[in-house]
Order: sequence, then structure tokens, then C-alpha cells
Amino acid sequence: MSLPIVAVVGRANVGKSTFVNRIAQMHDAIVHEQRGVTRDRSYHKADWCGREFMLIDTGGVEFGDDDAFQSSIRT
Repeated sequence: MSLPIVAVVGRANVGKSTFVNRIAQMHDAIVHEQRGVTRDRSYHKADWCGREFMLIDTGGVEFGDDDAFQSSIRT
């Protein structure tokens, strides 16, 4: 049986990776004060109150940005 999937999606530099690290109880998701550091999705196995699931950290979504990676991140 596959694990349920929870994706953390939001604007850039609001603490998504910090949240993922806290829930997954690891420090695998990259945390940095500069925005746009997370470009790709990162997958982390997590457990919350005895329920296992796959937690996905995503790059921040910004509309109207000229960054070359934004179209891929939005997709």
C-alpha cells in the first residue's frame, strides 16, 4: 500500500522547508534566508500521531517573476 502524499505549497521564503523539517523530524530540506533556494521537490517520509505519509517540500510559487525556473516550479 502506498503512503498518502502531502505537498507543502506556497509563496517563496515563508518557511515551507522549515515546516517540512519540523514535521519530518529531520534537517534534509534546505533552509536559507535567501528566497528561491528550493528549486525541485524533495520527498520526506513523515509520521504524525502514528500516521505515516510522504511529505513533499516544493519551491516557492511566484507569479510575474522573470526567474528562469519559475515556470517549472509552478508546473
